Amino acid sequence: MSAGEFSPQRRVPRYAFVAPAAVLPETGAPVGGNIKELSLYGCYMDAPSTLAPRTKVLVKIFMPGEYFEANATVAYANPALGLGLVFRDVKPVFRSVLRKWLLMAMQLSQPSTLQGVTVDGMGEGSDDGGGNAEGKSTGERGKKESGDG
Repeated sequence: MSAGEFSPQRRVPRYAFVAPAAVLPETGAPVGGNIKELSLYGCYMDAPSTLAPRTKVLVKIFMPGEYFEANATVAYANPALGLGLVFRDVKPVFRSVLRKWLLMAMQLSQPSTLQGVTVDGMGEGSDDGGGNAEGKSTGERGKKESGDG
């Protein structure tokens, strides 16, 4: 695979996503594997066997209590590793499942904005009544300002 085969920019981001899946070609044996990345327009599936690029397939992805399916095309294949699929003809009911899963994957991929924030000393009468909203909204600085009384 040469560097020029794929565009460095994707239309939409891909997110880490782990789920069992089955790919059913129009002819030939089905391929089972695990989805590793998911986007609005396709996915990457780890699989011990692959299909030729441009093969038309039906992909089914399974999560507890629901599943997603769409007609797809094999975009690329890495023998004995897996394959990239491009979704085609996603029905509205499955598009909503896909969007829900993508929202979940996106939220899991974002670092917590509250990482390292503590609530020590907050809400324990540390309000000095002076109306200093800036001092009250920050951790350590708020404690020092309210203790200076």
